[in-house]
Amino acid sequence: MQTFKIYSISAGWIEGCLKDSKKKYYFDYSYLTNFTEDLMKALLCVFTDISEQENTNSFRAVWEPAEDAWKISLEKNKLYINIKNYEDDITAEYDEDITLEFNALDFLQDFINEMNEIIKKYGLLGYRKSWGYEFPTSLLLKLQDICSNNNILQMDVLTEEENFGRETEKTNLSSEIELLNNITAKPPMP
Repeated sequence: MQTFKIYSISAGWIEGCLKDSKKKYYFDYSYLTNFTEDLMKALLCVFTDISEQENTNSFRAVWEPAEDAWKISLEKNKLYINIKNYEDDITAEYDEDITLEFNALDFLQDFINEMNEIIKKYGLLGYRKSWGYEFPTSLLLKLQDICSNNNILQMDVLTEEENFGRETEKTNLSSEIELLNNITAKPPMP
């Protein structure tokens, strides 16, 4: 069973569906919020320890004028996605409150497979043209690394000497390219 599906991306709208063993939730979000990036950040928040960053396990997505408030949580091997639908904005009473439950790694793999299919279908520039935002490639690479349990995307230090007096973080470009190559090399899992 495919748990996450994007049907179309066009003219600043993204349409898709979430499905667990009991429920389906269809969405059709506008460009007013960056749904795919926000969802990737929320997934990274629950699958990694990134509390020092601004990422959060909750975000909002706009239907115009309706909005959905998403909250993602992880308990052991279960991923819970709670979505509250608001008629016009999040300050009003919500119309619908749904929680979907997934095997965490199965959902993550389905999500990654679907994002890989989106890249293959639209391309990076085509995605930007259709959706209005850059494809969050680095976020997808980190999610792929988590799901495959490879841990090849480790942060390293760029020393003060290498960076004109300021120490900063870096990653290995070869490892990132290896993960990008896997997008077209691996067929999606059933």
